[in-house]
Amino acid sequence: MRTARIWRLCRAVEVERGSGTAISLVAVFALLCAGARLIWTDSEGYSAFWPANAVMTVALLTLRLPQAVGVLLSCFALNLALNGLCNLSPDEAVLTAILNQFVAIMTVVFLRRYCGSATNLARARRFGTFAVIAVLVSALEAAIGVMIEVLWLGDPALPLANAVQWVMCDALGLLLATPLLMDAVRRPFDILTRIWFNPLSGLLLLVGLAWAFTSFRWGNTPLFLFICPGVVLLALAGWTRLALTLIFGVALIAAALSAAGYGPAALLAPHDALWREEILQFYLVSLCLVVLPVGHGVTEWRRAVRRLQQLRARLEYAASHDALTGVMNRARFSTILTGQMGDGRRGALLLVDIDHFKKINDELGHPAGDVFLRQFCARLAAIIGRRDAVVARIGGDEFAILVPHLTRVAEVEQLCDVLLAGLRAPWGIEGEERFVTVSIGAVLASAFADDAAAWSGGNPGKGPGKGTTDDPIKGMVREADIALYAAKAGGRDTYVLSRLVCPAS
Repeated sequence: MRTARIWRLCRAVEVERGSGTAISLVAVFALLCAGARLIWTDSEGYSAFWPANAVMTVALLTLRLPQAVGVLLSCFALNLALNGLCNLSPDEAVLTAILNQFVAIMTVVFLRRYCGSATNLARARRFGTFAVIAVLVSALEAAIGVMIEVLWLGDPALPLANAVQWVMCDALGLLLATPLLMDAVRRPFDILTRIWFNPLSGLLLLVGLAWAFTSFRWGNTPLFLFICPGVVLLALAGWTRLALTLIFGVALIAAALSAAGYGPAALLAPHDALWREEILQFYLVSLCLVVLPVGHGVTEWRRAVRRLQQLRARLEYAASHDALTGVMNRARFSTILTGQMGDGRRGALLLVDIDHFKKINDELGHPAGDVFLRQFCARLAAIIGRRDAVVARIGGDEFAILVPHLTRVAEVEQLCDVLLAGLRAPWGIEGEERFVTVSIGAVLASAFADDAAAWSGGNPGKGPGKGTTDDPIKGMVREADIALYAAKAGGRDTYVLSRLVCPAS
């Protein structure tokens, strides 16, 4: 049965963040709020966008509840103080501060409901949901605010025009600032290194901001039109974070210069502040609508490519490695053996068989046997780890080891002695101490290649390619297998070198 999805306003945060993050968010709110009140607002009280609400939204999404409440209260007090400095009436100061808190809280309520607890606003679908939420919450706030201003404060402005400007102002502030702040809180060092400490990214950002300042300071030129293709190129290059940062910087510059009477919006509506801000807002919205779908499309395409690469790597690993022990399987080992031994024919091939492994399965059960096999492979890899050797499982309890660069019999004998001693040490299986031994059959590739019998599949006198097999690699494996059975017939817990290496064997 499908379980019902339980919604909670306050969920566990992604990671535990300290008070430093909360203090940083309050400081950012103070800067944004002061800028919005003193720089980006014109003489009639209109502003193109209000990014300060994004700080409170991010605090509620990323901090623990006590820290988030502390940030909200601090932001409320700062908002009231700055409103008082901007010649707002006490009623207007309290109203705007309360409505800003309302926007942040309601945005988080809907984000928790429709985007989950770990809200990653960089994903295309979540950002689309977030955009709808930002517009609807801003519309609700504007409706409440305009009604109070008209019915209680006696505001003479046209209610509908004032409401549209209000909606665009708060929605733009959330859309432009929230993804950047979320990214900065989640990965502060990453965003610094990728944008500010990266020479190319930093240069592009500075050039874009300088272009925006020039375009809006001298608004009688069409330079501002070239900002759009610039940020689109950044998005197409996969630098969506840089494109969003540039759009946010353009919004700050354009809002400040438009409020001071500069820029194309001021030229189009020199005597109508409300219409001037709405022109600027539609310009900023057009930047977002052009850039964000492109950036998110490129991001999703890159994510899909990475997933395909990871899936391919997992499939290749599964096709070449033993599922139980993690070492190479027989097919992959055969390929490596052919590749390494086919040309130079230098090295040693060892076949290792666990003595009486069936006894472990019968007495302790197959799960215990599987655990032992994993332990066995781990110890085997540790013993030969510094020899550039390759280990593979070629049977239930049989393993193959390819050790390149070995050319002398003494080296093979020394390696076999080390393996026997290391694998003879006690094992802990299911809480019991057990002693397990192995049998080893070994062959040197160089000696194997020098013998005509090897090339004829172990049948002297027939010459290369005239015996049971014409493949020297298969012949070498066969000789190692013969040596292994000789070791098992000789009492186990020992090794035997191929008769091609030591004919006396």
